Amino acid sequence: MDLKTTRSFCSHFMKKPLVSFILCPQTLIRMTSWIFSVIVCGSIMQGGFQNLSTCSELKCVLNENTAACGYGIGLGIVAALICLLFLLLDFSDPYIKTYFLHKVICISDFACSVFCAALWFIGFCFMAKEWALSVPDAYPLGVASVQTAIVFSFFSIPCWGY
Repeated sequence: MDLKTTRSFCSHFMKKPLVSFILCPQTLIRMTSWIFSVIVCGSIMQGGFQNLSTCSELKCVLNENTAACGYGIGLGIVAALICLLFLLLDFSDPYIKTYFLHKVICISDFACSVFCAALWFIGFCFMAKEWALSVPDAYPLGVASVQTAIVFSFFSIPCWGY
């Protein structure tokens, strides 16, 4: 494919409203934020709670602090739902005719983005602190899951800030 054919190919697909919506930078960032939220929530739910061989009670791998695991799971669920809500609002944006409603959506989008970026920052600091205070090798099976949650909570901060 030469350059002229490539431009023709891209311009053909950019005329489609769904393709142009999906390739919009704001949509890509929202989808990335949604994926990161699901990864954080899923990794903590999958391996964030373990039990010792001496006890059958499940405990959080993050320094046995259930609040740290609960914060990560709760924030992941709420952030994923907020991403889906604003993706839906972005998709319906061409059909919103009222200036006031459009203004309210834009302001709430900005407020939610700043609020979620701050919550992800707090969550990253909280989970990283609890991970640093954890007893090494106490829960060997949850190490990768918790490290994944901490890393993707860090990556969520600039996504929500954008």
